[in-house]
Amino acid sequence: MGEINGIYETKKHTLGTLLFGNNEFRTEKLVVAAASGGATINITDGTVLTRGVDGTLKVATDTTGALFVLADEIITPITAAGTYAVRVVESGRVDRRKVFLNGTAVSDAQVDALRNYGILAEDAYSVNE
Repeated sequence: MGEINGIYETKKHTLGTLLFGNNEFRTEKLVVAAASGGATINITDGTVLTRGVDGTLKVATDTTGALFVLADEIITPITAAGTYAVRVVESGRVDRRKVFLNGTAVSDAQVDALRNYGILAEDAYSVNE
């Protein structure tokens, strides 16, 4: 059983990391539209994505449709419009503090929506903080 101790499980995680484990990934195409009004584009790991009507992914503005979390760690942050092949989390455990929907931290209802797609956004604490 590994790290199971009594009625609770203890697990050490490195603070600052998005991924907590048991993650499944897939490679998808992410389409990034040009920002309007000269705004800057800044899509980082932890951004919630959803599938567009054409089958590619786009940055989610709400929790309708299939949800994924960007976890590329290679080309992020994405700062220019275009189509990118990216790695996304399709299930597993992630640090809630590192997950963002449309640029803001996810709410409890949005965490529940992610859970419906197998992505568990969990709180993490350090005894050293």
